[in-house]
Amino acid sequence: MARTSELSRTVAAMENRETVPLSELYDVEEDIGRGYFSTVHKGIRKPDGQQVAIKFIKKLTTGRFADRFITVPGFSEPLFAEVALNLLLNRPPLSPYIVHMLDWFEEEEQYILILEYSEPCRDLYGFVLQEKLNESQARSLMYQAVLAAKHCLDGGVFHRDIKLDNYVINTATNRVQLIDFGCGEVPESGIKGQFIGFACPPEYFADFEYDAEPTTVWSLGIMMHRTVCSCNPLRKEDGHLSFDSRVSAEFQELITWCLALNPAERATMEDILQHEWFRQERMSGAI
Repeated sequence: MARTSELSRTVAAMENRETVPLSELYDVEEDIGRGYFSTVHKGIRKPDGQQVAIKFIKKLTTGRFADRFITVPGFSEPLFAEVALNLLLNRPPLSPYIVHMLDWFEEEEQYILILEYSEPCRDLYGFVLQEKLNESQARSLMYQAVLAAKHCLDGGVFHRDIKLDNYVINTATNRVQLIDFGCGEVPESGIKGQFIGFACPPEYFADFEYDAEPTTVWSLGIMMHRTVCSCNPLRKEDGHLSFDSRVSAEFQELITWCLALNPAERATMEDILQHEWFRQERMSGAI
């Protein structure tokens, strides 16, 4: 409840914000991550000493990854897309499986996002690669990952870049959270144009059109397979997916459903959460 109240107050403050230099409010510490167009640092919020992550994003005016802007209720002008999508996700109900934005700044050559940060924390890709999880351990992490992706769609946000690299895990609590909305968009029916993101769905190659939920499900199918089987999914000559004989029949069924080539035959987000493979997570009440 305290976290919800704090973020609600933060949203209200951002909607009526005055420009204050970053240096007056935050100390920037060491680099903890890098992307193609951004860097992330640890930071400290000066008024209360709270630890945060500070993401610096270079402004781009041309090319495939040129800055995009989205209109958000309460703001008179369209906002930088990653800021806008974070604001949409800051409205109640909040999800514990998403890293939320606490503040943002715009400078001449860059945008700066202030994000939640907790330690000990690492990216989920590195964690999965190193830990060699069994199926039960993987299921617990993937259930949280699916809840995060579903919350985005329910809140009017299409992440579009679902992959292990875009989740972080607190290694003390095993809490998984979704990050990085730089490829995101507001969901709409029949998205057209060049695809940006990790896992381009097969329907895109038919008419360069795709929808948010089937694309998210496709991405989740690839990510879950990678987490459990330690490799990307492969299809045999007959078109069926190839699985390691050690994984459960329930898992094979779920991934086959998520990776149906026809989006009309693909699982929905709710189908995934209600599937037998996740039954133990639902019954345990631990998540």
